[in-house]
Amino acid sequence: QPLLPAPARVGCYQGDWLFLPAAMLAGDMFGYYPIDDRHLAFFQIDVAGHGIPAALFSFSVSQTLTPAKDAYGFLKRPLSKPPFYTLTSPATVAQELNRHFASREDTEMYFTLVYGLLNQETGRATLVQAGHPYPLRWDRERSRIERIGAGGFAVGMLPGLDYETVTFDIRPGDRLFVYSDG
Repeated sequence: QPLLPAPARVGCYQGDWLFLPAAMLAGDMFGYYPIDDRHLAFFQIDVAGHGIPAALFSFSVSQTLTPAKDAYGFLKRPLSKPPFYTLTSPATVAQELNRHFASREDTEMYFTLVYGLLNQETGRATLVQAGHPYPLRWDRERSRIERIGAGGFAVGMLPGLDYETVTFDIRPGDRLFVYSDG
């Protein structure tokens, strides 16, 4: 649990969590953080398997998805004109992770993923769902829950997969639930 983010307010959004793993060491990991002045990034992964191998692999993937502040990498790429960077779309993040992990010798290590970006100014969110259980959005205005996502294959299972970005809005009072079966 010390590796998990503290419940926190990021801009006008509140992040909180409940972590009840099925085993002492497992492959479930999540995080959320401001990726720039306007966007909040969030992810949830679930590595296949249990124990030390799954836990270490999930930690490695979570470090890839949590860049150092103001660092450039595949999540945030430099540009030559203002704002001097571009954020990588969630679908492209999943494709690049898949390209990397599907090419490994150890093909039994794969993971499900939800990775998203939330524009704190507009409330517009984009996410990719790669084999992970569907995120749920509580629509306060309509008093209903809707599934978010398009399914997709887990990351690292098969090379050359395409993933789809889903776009939706989070309005004041709405809730987004991202969870794992772990």
